[in-house]
Amino acid sequence: MARLPALIDLIASFRGGERKNLELQARFLREAGLLSRGKRGSGAPPVTAEDAAVLLLAHLATTSATSAPDIVQRYSKLSNYLYEDPEYERYWPKYNRANLMFWPIYSARTSLDALKTMIIAADRCWNFCSDALDPLEQERTGLAGLAGLKALGERREAFRARRAVVTLDKVYHSLSIVINDVYDHKWSYKPYYSADHDPDDIFAASTFSHRWAEFNRYEEDEDDPPLFETAGVSGLSLYRINQLIQTP
Repeated sequence: MARLPALIDLIASFRGGERKNLELQARFLREAGLLSRGKRGSGAPPVTAEDAAVLLLAHLATTSATSAPDIVQRYSKLSNYLYEDPEYERYWPKYNRANLMFWPIYSARTSLDALKTMIIAADRCWNFCSDALDPLEQERTGLAGLAGLKALGERREAFRARRAVVTLDKVYHSLSIVINDVYDHKWSYKPYYSADHDPDDIFAASTFSHRWAEFNRYEEDEDDPPLFETAGVSGLSLYRINQLIQTP
């Protein structure tokens, strides 16, 4: 299983981050009890989805190492807006396959829960209704050969057709998740466009969009907020974290 140094290397590569700074952040987060603790070296505990979510929040939220624990704790407690209204049941999405596909994300009470769910389900393309089996499930059930390859191939095709982004807004203290399904443009295959067909001629349909925010902020927090203080991470990066965590 992957250890913390491998996770630090991976996350530091996402936005050209400085590994040494992220390593310091990880040390302070571990001392604050926000990361798995144990022995060092080969006896160190394997990283979990929660470790990855915490370190990713630190990477997105701050460049400071000493203040990382306080900042991460604040951003990890952002609330699902569906739970903030006393009549929240009125605003829950309708029960249909498209919404059930993302129900664990819809129902995540905090931003940390949502980010963990995104990481854990990245290899399923965040489709909780998917019948395709992951490699571990294939091994457990004995599904192999052509059937296993077909199931795995379908998942990879689905991942290429779906794009996700997680954005942390440091002005309004919120975390947003947007997942888009990507399709070939309907005009791409018209005879009179075929000569000029661009393989990147695509469009995206919003499949999922949700937000977690700090609803109990004081008014003084709004005074002179910084401009354009946002940072994001792509679904592909979440997938790479997912694969790292599952490394035997």
